[in-house]
Order: sequence, then C-alpha cells, then structure tokens
Amino acid sequence: MVDAIESTLTNAENHNALVATALRSRQQVIESGRVIDGAAFGDYLKARARFGGRSLRAGAH
Repeated sequence: MVDAIESTLTNAENHNALVATALRSRQQVIESGRVIDGAAFGDYLKARARFGGRSLRAGAH
C-alpha cells in the first residue's frame, strides 16, 4: 500500500514538473515571438540528415 502511494506521488510530481516546464516554454514563446513551423522544422532536420549537417537555418526558405 505504501509503495502504491509513493509511486502515485512520484508520478504526480513528474507530471507537475513536466507541466511547469511546458508553461515556462509557452511563456517564452509568447514573450519572444520566436516560433518555427513544425513542418518546416521537420524538413530542416531531414535536410541536415541528408547533407551531413549542412543546410539552411530552420524555417529559412
């Protein structure tokens, strides 16, 4: 019983830490206005993998 409670508390703490990190990241995006389109970033990563790390900056067209 004690192990189950401890496990539940650990999971809740991990979840809360993840949510806090996500909220901080969201706030940074709101404040900076710096975002990259997901599809464009995926294309960028594929290009880097294909060309050995040499490609344009993410989101640059």
